[in-house]
Amino acid sequence: MYSILYRTLKKLQLKVMIGFSFILGVSSLITGDILISFPKESFLGYPASVFSFQLLVIPIPTLIIYRFLFPLFSSIAVGDTVAQDINTGYIKSAISHSTLKRYLTNHMFVSFFCGGIISILPVLVSMWGMLLFIPSIPLNRFYSMQLVDSQDFMPSIYYGHPFIYFTLRVAFIFVFGGALSLLSTIVSYLLKNRYLAIITPLFILMCIDMTIRIFRKESLTLTSQFIGTENLQWTGISFLLIIFLLSIFTVIQGVKKHEI
Repeated sequence: MYSILYRTLKKLQLKVMIGFSFILGVSSLITGDILISFPKESFLGYPASVFSFQLLVIPIPTLIIYRFLFPLFSSIAVGDTVAQDINTGYIKSAISHSTLKRYLTNHMFVSFFCGGIISILPVLVSMWGMLLFIPSIPLNRFYSMQLVDSQDFMPSIYYGHPFIYFTLRVAFIFVFGGALSLLSTIVSYLLKNRYLAIITPLFILMCIDMTIRIFRKESLTLTSQFIGTENLQWTGISFLLIIFLLSIFTVIQGVKKHEI
């Protein structure tokens, strides 16, 4: 696993995505009107809290871009590695020192971890940047009640313990990004094509969300559930279960057929 992680950390696209994540996170300070209107105040001169302006709560342009590019964030860094190893023949050398089962299993773990880390970077950078300008004070429920309503994910935690709420939402993003990265790795192994591996998660996510929106069920879209303040619904749970089961099935079938 360490050799796979080492090779992943050396990849150019990983470094590019880390850089782009920082740029996107910092851009929220501009699109969210943080730098221009400093210091921030809520109504009637009441000082604003950083948790009222975090990226996941306010629908600023940065959040829209982040949601759209999210599948690429999660998959482009590591999702095509297996296809690259197969096409270059490196996989034959790798499994000569180990087994195909261990190779695929380690790749799945690295893919999930790296995909999750890259996915949450813009949100963390945005929060760190906002903390430089906006105080981390308790939320005033009266002035912030329109941000997370009673139908959203645990509003009582948001208003009572906003940092815990933020941490939970970041964990949701990590798992979602890791799952999309796993999907990319699965496609990478099955189709042996780097470009299809990267673009497939984006295509599938867009199709699922567009189909759900046809029936006017925005709260059931995968993007809204994992990137925002919506409750986790059966569609999101089902998607995660399917991806995790597919990854297990891919490892089992890959070892069984031993197709390289």
